[in-house]
Amino acid sequence: MIERIYWDANVFTYRLARRPDCIQILEHITDRAERGEVEIVTSTFTLVEVCKIEGIDDKDEQERMIAEF
Repeated sequence: MIERIYWDANVFTYRLARRPDCIQILEHITDRAERGEVEIVTSTFTLVEVCKIEGIDDKDEQERMIAEF
């Protein structure tokens, strides 16, 4: 059975914004997810809550990054 890790909206925001105090561990988790070692799960509310990335002023770029992630 694959390991599942729950991420709340703030964790997605920290990962997308590359927050310095936690980016290393969050990248490690997303790298593992890309390799199929873990599955990141979240609430459907996260899609509504993650609507802005700190440090990125261009709204189109923010939307692109969120959608790709």
